[in-house]
Amino acid sequence: MFDFSTLDRLALDGTNVVLRPVFDPRLYTFSVQLWEDGQPGGIHGLVEHFRYADQPVETIDAFLAENGVRATTGEEAALLYAGLVQAKGGPDWALLLLSIGADEDDAQECDECSAVIASDAPSAVHESHEPSCSLHPDNAHQS
Repeated sequence: MFDFSTLDRLALDGTNVVLRPVFDPRLYTFSVQLWEDGQPGGIHGLVEHFRYADQPVETIDAFLAENGVRATTGEEAALLYAGLVQAKGGPDWALLLLSIGADEDDAQECDECSAVIASDAPSAVHESHEPSCSLHPDNAHQS
């Protein structure tokens, strides 16, 4: 099960670092707060003006390196992006949920392929998953 409630704080595995995605509605900019051991350690986007959620994600690894933190994994980067979109909310968040075939109340993550889908999504949503996807109704994917 994919937990949407934790998108506001992404813990980097193997570290004491938490990334917190932020959207400022007054400036209409995105940023990412770096927290180490529960203390603020920096803000990615304090000087830059990230107008789109993908911009801080594309440059987060350089920011982390400057702060002596390992780079994000592909999954962590995807979760950070989702967290930024969720922080903004509105139609962008609804579209992201729609694009993955999920909603906040009824989303699941496949153990085999890490896809996030709604449990009642049509079979077409499952097309890109692995053949053994545990979320597919008959455990066999459409081709």
